[in-house]
Amino acid sequence: MRTQIATTDNSSVSVKNTPLPECYDSDGGVNWYLQGTATAGGRSFSDRCGNGTGYLYEMHCSGDQIAEGAIKCANGCANGACISAPDGNGYIKVIAPNGGGNYQQGNSYDITWDSKGISNVDIEIIKGNNSEILASSIPAVPSLFIWNVGQVPGDGYKIIIKSAAEPGIYDFSDGSFMIMGL
Repeated sequence: MRTQIATTDNSSVSVKNTPLPECYDSDGGVNWYLQGTATAGGRSFSDRCGNGTGYLYEMHCSGDQIAEGAIKCANGCANGACISAPDGNGYIKVIAPNGGGNYQQGNSYDITWDSKGISNVDIEIIKGNNSEILASSIPAVPSLFIWNVGQVPGDGYKIIIKSAAEPGIYDFSDGSFMIMGL
């Protein structure tokens, strides 16, 4: 598709119109640790911290619309993102699923992670502002949980793994993944 644009000297220029996505989020969706901006319909809204409340107001796409979710950041909020756990307090790193990929409803898959200084973990699956607890206070080692997929088919899912004793120590999938129906 081309559009003709007239110039002040009565010549014309042909410009190619490139359709934009209906909604775009610069931090890839719900990402509590990276400040991003969601854009749709010519309007943009950035992730922001509540005034001294420790809450993050996360802007993201829901279909072709901009949506907002709120989360209380365990270590506070700064510059439109949650502050990570302080160094030296242990860590958790989601290994799988870590973004991309399709998971079939009704099948079982391994959720794996790496951790240090953590005794027990909680595992949740999140999509947008909704979360579901998959496991509570299970041993951090052997760093494996068998997930029986029963969630509603769709995309935009992530896994979050938290220390059961120190909820401020956690990690979530770097990107989202899809659950496919039966």
